[in-house]
Amino acid sequence: MSGLKKFLIGAGLFILLLTLAGWLLLGVYVFPGQESHSGQTALVNGNFLTMAADTPHVVTDRALLIENGTIHGFVPSGELPEQAERVDLQGGWATPGLFDLHVHLGGVPMAEGYGVPAMILEYARQFRNTRKKFLRYGVTSITSLGDMHPMTMNMRDRLRSGELAGPRLRVAGPTLTAPGGHPVSTIYRGRQRLIESAARQLAHPDSARQVVDNLVEDGVDLIKIIYTAGRNDTLPRMKYPVMEAIVDRAHRHGRKAVVHVDTRKDLADAIRAGADGVEHLAIGPGREADSLLTAMAEREVVQVPTLAVMDSFMDEQRMDSVMSHFTRWLDHDIPIALGTDAGNIPAGESVYRELALYEEAGMSTYDALQSATINAARHAGVADQLGSLEAGKKADIAVFRRHPLEQLGELSAPAMVFKGGIRPLAE
Repeated sequence: MSGLKKFLIGAGLFILLLTLAGWLLLGVYVFPGQESHSGQTALVNGNFLTMAADTPHVVTDRALLIENGTIHGFVPSGELPEQAERVDLQGGWATPGLFDLHVHLGGVPMAEGYGVPAMILEYARQFRNTRKKFLRYGVTSITSLGDMHPMTMNMRDRLRSGELAGPRLRVAGPTLTAPGGHPVSTIYRGRQRLIESAARQLAHPDSARQVVDNLVEDGVDLIKIIYTAGRNDTLPRMKYPVMEAIVDRAHRHGRKAVVHVDTRKDLADAIRAGADGVEHLAIGPGREADSLLTAMAEREVVQVPTLAVMDSFMDEQRMDSVMSHFTRWLDHDIPIALGTDAGNIPAGESVYRELALYEEAGMSTYDALQSATINAARHAGVADQLGSLEAGKKADIAVFRRHPLEQLGELSAPAMVFKGGIRPLAE
């Protein structure tokens, strides 16, 4: 055999082994899922903040029994089945797993300060570290509101099947915006591949309806609309009939439509179009705000404020104005659900900054925690499965060392996290 032939064979084997090693590394370090919970697990020696009532209700004298990933109910410790595996909460405080209803997965590696090689690896492993981090902070349910499509759908399906570990994921797919509107001409500017996968630029109601039809056929969980010309009114704004057509079409398919707003006009149009929720807080609502906020409350349009992201880039004076506006929202009893805009800020930990800001604006600690649990579950359409510690619901649970309602502004990562009865981060 000639030397050249030996070299080529050796080089081919080396490349093959390198490829196999790469796939093995991706498989081993991708944070794979575990087998579904089976049998019975009893959480003992804990305090359980159920979030199942309009006022705080804590169960202290019973164990929480989990059966096949679902909450069976509260049982006196002396009456637990002998075969149940017991997990000692050591006096910790258990709440339902938390929600973050406004996430951009594709932006998280940049917000976390990843270098280019680490960023590429994070994308290749379908956001392994991001998924871990959400769980580490007790966030067991998230909503992607504008990411690469259909890549995020694939990740959602792998999470649902148990192939991957991570939070429960709802996906809006690409954002729907005006031609040249946000984020096409702002954060996506010059990145054509990202624009094509993570945005749809719509100028006519008919094409908008077709896009919604296509996305629903793809399996998206909800629809996200960008309806803003920016705070300085310099960007192309989607035409109102286009937004109205999108909302109507989404509702015909049984999907909710949420709208990114920045100003009072944005907010007024979104409410008029029948939006189910608005993302971000409309600043400068003007003297006419009270009637607008009253209409919002009457129609139960859910506000996802994303105060944490505003707090990350605004100076103190501007943030004080934001907080003042948010207090007006609270005065009108508008339903609030928690979202952070993670991806523009770090994942997981930002939930606690969001909660602290709600409390600073005048929201009670219990109402704030409701926004991250049962109220978020209602807005997501999954309150029959998640959001409170009740029999028949999935066993998604965060266990904190301290009483959450006494330490809300100082909360951080919980001591234990369960998703579907399993501790996905346990060694």
